[in-house]
Formats: sequence, structure tokens, C-alpha cells
Amino acid sequence: MLSKKFGNLESDYDYLINLMLPSTSVESSDYTYLVLNNSVGIFIVESILGTLYNIKSNGKTIPTRILAEYCVRAINRILFLH
Repeated sequence: MLSKKFGNLESDYDYLINLMLPSTSVESSDYTYLVLNNSVGIFIVESILGTLYNIKSNGKTIPTRILAEYCVRAINRILFLH
């Protein structure tokens, strides 16, 4: 989802996506993903990763806040479809 919007490889964004939405959280009764998928979660992710997210494949940086905001919007759309 991020690679289509911002370019680069999908694997460049794996850590961010796993931080925002662990793969087991939707299938289980663990609702901790709800904490990260709002404005507080964006702040937490930015605190963990720093203000700039480094892309490993080409060395560029993208503001972490922009990536996290995009993830929150995309993830919330997916969750409300279920």
C-alpha cells in the first residue's frame, strides 16, 4: 500500500506496517492495534522511528508522520469494511 503511494520497494515499509498493525491483531481478540490507529498512535510511531523514515533501497528519507497518517487512513478503511 505504501509502495504504490510513495514508491520504492514494499519491503522498505515492512517495519512501519508491522509496527502500526501486527499481523495477528485483527484475527485475535487483541485490540491493541486500535491504540496505534489514531492521532496518538501517529505520535507514538513518530517517537519510536524518529521524524524521518529512512528508505533502505535508495537511501531517501520520508517524514514518518506522513507515512503513519497514510497508514491510519488506509487501515481504518480496511477495518470498517469487515
